[in-house]
Amino acid sequence: MSIKLDWEIQAEKEQIRGAGEDPGAQRRRSQLRTRFILTMLIALGLIGGAVGAIGLRLRQADWEIEQRLRDSVAAEMAMLRIGDRSGFADMQRSASDEWTRSQLAEFDRYQNLKATQDVNLTGRIVDLEVDGMRARVIVEEIINGIPFARAWFYWRYLEDDGWRWLHVPPDYTFWGDMRSLSADYLTVRFRSVDTPTAEAILSTISSWFEFGCAALHCQAVPPITLSIEPNPLLQMGWSAFEPALLQIPSPYLVAMRLDQPFDRSMQVETARLVADYLIRTIQPVQPAYPADAVYLHSAISNWLMGRFAQIDTGAYLIETLAQQYGAESVGVLLHSLTPDASIALINAAVGAASLDQVRVDWRDFLTWRLRVESELIGRGAADAVLALYDTRDDFGRALAAARIAAGAPLDARSVVSVMPGVDASGIPTLSALVQVSDSGREETIPFRLFNGVWSRAG
Repeated sequence: MSIKLDWEIQAEKEQIRGAGEDPGAQRRRSQLRTRFILTMLIALGLIGGAVGAIGLRLRQADWEIEQRLRDSVAAEMAMLRIGDRSGFADMQRSASDEWTRSQLAEFDRYQNLKATQDVNLTGRIVDLEVDGMRARVIVEEIINGIPFARAWFYWRYLEDDGWRWLHVPPDYTFWGDMRSLSADYLTVRFRSVDTPTAEAILSTISSWFEFGCAALHCQAVPPITLSIEPNPLLQMGWSAFEPALLQIPSPYLVAMRLDQPFDRSMQVETARLVADYLIRTIQPVQPAYPADAVYLHSAISNWLMGRFAQIDTGAYLIETLAQQYGAESVGVLLHSLTPDASIALINAAVGAASLDQVRVDWRDFLTWRLRVESELIGRGAADAVLALYDTRDDFGRALAAARIAAGAPLDARSVVSVMPGVDASGIPTLSALVQVSDSGREETIPFRLFNGVWSRAG
């Protein structure tokens, strides 16, 4: 015989009651549960539908706002195409009349441009962004087959017949979010509007540093930061407060070339600034005028700028030095530069015994020598002028004295060709064909190797 505990007896009673539950009550309870679930599903469906309807309406409202903006841009561009001056003026709005006046001047510029050049005001919208009541639109135009993009800004105004978008002055706070790109020697800071320019700048200037540092034997050149800024008052150049910060105005302040975001004019000026940075960083020497070091320092910088921008800067001596002896020879020359260095410094850079053995184009150097001579005569610096001449005999000294007495020549002289040779005494010479100003008149000026440098002999 077993003993049952109280809780076991109670459990048996519950099982007996459960086994005898009314089937109708069970069915009603199941129906109530089903009804509750359906009600919840319907309620959730209605809420979801309402949220979806609201979202759809908001999207539709955004689409209508954007479409009106597109229509406004198309209308404004059409007025430029057909020459509707009053209609164009009606689409301009600002707190002062200055904006309308400047836009009407722009309207007249386009009309004059259409009369003389191939102008296609396509009105194609390259990019568009709406931020509440304001908007920024990047609009395409094609001038002489070259695609440009301009940034136009709009504000949504409520008028008697409803609201509409009107063209307003540039909003420099609405240039996109801040971004940056980096490479070994360069960091580019910019806002999102200027992304194409920033990417092109990073690629191009990185290649400049790669070439420049290979040629000039960079040791530890501090990297630079280039900042593209939507500031109409900014001039391209190095910051007065941060020596390694190069500031460039956004091309969208005027117009950006879609096919060349880092356009040629910007490239040339940037190439000059970067070349100058590399030269003064690698060799911070201050050449002492009128020593040849002044010419060498400037010529190396001009050569580097020309290589960067792929233009002719007239640095013929350094260019032919690089061609004949390798770009690294330019670096050797730069590193050995001293404030009072003479042109004979080139000998060590190429391993030559004397200048007459160096195979380079002397045109720009001799042009510089003639210009310095003129400047020194104008200053009355007789000793410095005399140092430019071959004074191994009385003839050279007398020639220099006569030139000093005659005063500085009024016309500029440029050497257009140089013929090397040897005089009757076996002394190496250069015969320089010189163009006198723009007159077309030419003269020949001889130079002789004297004290290891080319000196004027006639």
